[in-house]
Amino acid sequence: NGYFLGCSSYPECRFTSEFERDEEGQVKLVKEEVQVMGRCEKCGNGDMIVKSGRYGRFLACSNYPDCKNTKGFAVGFDCVKCGSEVIEKRSRKGKVFYGCSNYPNCKFAVWQWPVAIGCGACGHSFLTRKDPAGEELVCPECKSSYDNEAEARRVFAERPPEELEVVGVPAADAVETNHSAS
Repeated sequence: NGYFLGCSSYPECRFTSEFERDEEGQVKLVKEEVQVMGRCEKCGNGDMIVKSGRYGRFLACSNYPDCKNTKGFAVGFDCVKCGSEVIEKRSRKGKVFYGCSNYPNCKFAVWQWPVAIGCGACGHSFLTRKDPAGEELVCPECKSSYDNEAEARRVFAERPPEELEVVGVPAADAVETNHSAS
């Protein structure tokens, strides 16, 4: 997102690449690291690799254009409403959010990265991470804040089992709620 180089033979050639300048002002192409996220379910012999597009990150088959399989970038959290994968999305204004892959049938969405740990204060079924690279977790319901995952798990585990049953969390899942893909 930002400045990039494109082929002078556009539209026949659609090659583009991000670049950076060195100390002398010379242009250097930025090498993209290929992140493999498993095998392609459609063709079976390609890898699903992470790509970046207009609406955020997504997975695409490495055998493109022979195989045009794509999927949303899953964040490792199941939707609390329908159980489908939660994927990273980008709004029309460019802001990243996390929504259900079953949209429009399910309209679950949050602005912060969801984490499968219940809230120790109110019993809400998940917390959100303010900054994906940061440690602080916040409850989207009661706004309780936790410095890190270990503290959130400890506080949630200290809730009496009968309180957890009332807010919809089985006592067996007292330390971690059952929203992450197993």
